[in-house]
Amino acid sequence: ATDDVVFSETVKDLEEAPDPQTNVAAEAGATSSSGNSFSTVIYSNLDASYRWGWREISTDGMIEVGKSVSDADADGTISDCERELGFQTTSEKFSLDLRYDRYLDERNALYALSGWLRDPFSGYQSRIHAQAGYSRQIMDIETQTLVGELGMDVAREIYTDSTALPSSWHYSARGNIEWTAIF
Repeated sequence: ATDDVVFSETVKDLEEAPDPQTNVAAEAGATSSSGNSFSTVIYSNLDASYRWGWREISTDGMIEVGKSVSDADADGTISDCERELGFQTTSEKFSLDLRYDRYLDERNALYALSGWLRDPFSGYQSRIHAQAGYSRQIMDIETQTLVGELGMDVAREIYTDSTALPSSWHYSARGNIEWTAIF
């Protein structure tokens, strides 16, 4: 089948492909503080990937929501009026990326990625983007890996009401070096 073709002279046939592998990492946390203001932030992140043969699909999702009783008049104390207003949303960030890698051999891959972001406190009502590029594993030793990537990115950004432009398109080249070490 044409689906099973591997585009590399270094790999003799599909039987040399790595065994299927699944990775999942999840985080969840919260913080709360009081003093000149009261605030609470809840955070969660999920990274997951599945590799079969010379293909891999992965996702990265994140949620962060924060609420505070703020010192709106900046007098250094929270007044009864500010307390009556209660908790107001002071941070809100949601993101999700989905990535597909097609390995050419053990070190080289082509990838495509699409993602979405909502972060109104940073000015993004919505940001949708897509990337395509080349990835190379430069170093892979027992406790360290080094990966380099080159690619292109296109993004459609829709801004919150507080910005001058309602939306815009962005086109960019992308370069990335990622070093991972296990201690």
